[in-house]
Amino acid sequence: MICVMFYNDAEAVFSQTKPIATSVLDGFNVCIFPYGQTGTSKTFTMEGTPEERGVNYRTLEELFRISEERKGVMKYELHVSMLEVYNEKIRDLLVENSAQPTKKLEIKQAAKGTQEVPELVEACVHGTEDVWELLKTGNRVRSVGSTSANELSSRSHWIHWLNKRLKEPLFHIDVQIS
Repeated sequence: MICVMFYNDAEAVFSQTKPIATSVLDGFNVCIFPYGQTGTSKTFTMEGTPEERGVNYRTLEELFRISEERKGVMKYELHVSMLEVYNEKIRDLLVENSAQPTKKLEIKQAAKGTQEVPELVEACVHGTEDVWELLKTGNRVRSVGSTSANELSSRSHWIHWLNKRLKEPLFHIDVQIS
C-alpha cells in the first residue's frame, strides 16, 4: 500500500503511483484511492482536463505504452467497467439504457480472492481516447447532489475498473531430444 498526499498536481501524484499502477500488467491487483474532504481536488487530480491530464489518464497512457512495447512477447486485452455506489446501491454507469430497470448488482469475492461485480458491463478499449470517452459517458450519468461545501458534489463513490486479460502469450518452446 502506498499513501500519497494530493497536492492538486497530477504529475507529482502520478510519478509516485506509476510503478504500482503499471504493475497491473504484471498480474498485480492495484487500487488508487483518493481520499479527503469535499473540495480538496481529489477529482481534479485523478481526472484532470484535456489540457492538464489527471492521474487516471496518465496511468492509462503508460499502460497502453507498456502494452505496445511488450506486444512482441505478450498481447493484452484491456477492458473498462464503471460503477457508482450511491445510497448503498451499486449502479453500472456503462449500461446502454439507464431508463430500464437494472439488475441488482453486488460485489462478490471470486474464487481467486479478488473482488468482482458479476454482470457489470465491460467495454474493450484499444487506447486512451476510448477510455476517456467512456469516462465522460460514465460521469454524465452519475448521481449529483449539492452539499454545503460543493453544490456540484457527486455524493457518490465512482469506481473505474480496468481489467487486463492476457490475450496471447507469444512463447514458443521447441524441445528436441537427441
